[in-house]
Amino acid sequence: MSIEIVMSLECAALTDVGRVREQNEDALCFDEALGVVVLADGMGGHKAGEVASHLAVETVMAYLRKYVLYFSTQAIHFSIPELLQEAILQANEAIFKQSHRDQACQGMGTTLVAAWFFPRVMYIANVGDSRLYRFRHATLERMTRDDTVLQDLIDKGLLTDKEIEEFRQKNLLTRALGVDGELKVSIGEAGWKEGDLYLLCSDGLTDMLRETEIGGILTENGDVALTEMARRLVAAANEKGGRDNISVLLARPMGEGEGENGAEKREEETMTGWWRSLLNWKGFTS
Repeated sequence: MSIEIVMSLECAALTDVGRVREQNEDALCFDEALGVVVLADGMGGHKAGEVASHLAVETVMAYLRKYVLYFSTQAIHFSIPELLQEAILQANEAIFKQSHRDQACQGMGTTLVAAWFFPRVMYIANVGDSRLYRFRHATLERMTRDDTVLQDLIDKGLLTDKEIEEFRQKNLLTRALGVDGELKVSIGEAGWKEGDLYLLCSDGLTDMLRETEIGGILTENGDVALTEMARRLVAAANEKGGRDNISVLLARPMGEGEGENGAEKREEETMTGWWRSLLNWKGFTS
């Protein structure tokens, strides 16, 4: 069954060095026509984190754009989650090889969170502790799991609320791009609804602001443009100290979202159908 519904995506992004760091090692990118949003938070020595994050974002976007154009000329059935995962694995390989070629880049790595929007459904990928949130009906919901030592301990029920609050190595990662030749990528799927707002962010935002504060800002500024909303989120994190680079990427899908029978409809539709819907987006022709 093919899908002939046209959807659109409105995005806004902002990255800021913060008030403590000397350089910005975050990177982000969005392609509204393709429906892809990507954010990365680099780590490493002098400028190496910046190299890693930008290489990650650029590789993922280039890979997806290349294969979307390729598949538009081929009668091929493909899995969108696998395509998204492969794009991130290609980025991991590129960073890993660069870190071994360039002594100045040794040990560099980066987090990454990405989403790919289609009519009624979105695919989510993440590695590290950059996050994706859904803001729906004035409620903020985290849709990714942090790849951190802290999160592992929380999942095992080994920490009290006070111990979680006082944990000193909150950002100690268990997974990151570029650290190893092999990488496990977390991939998820969710339906979206008209009126949803999605927030991708680096830990420079979430370390400074509680989730209740982020949700409050989104609620209070629901009638402003996404660019202004992004600015106010970054400003709030800076007002709290801005100890790290702060990056936010806001995405609002528009069109027909998931209805009451959305899950059943998604199960009925083939990947060929998803592809036909993708070709209906602005910027592509069949």
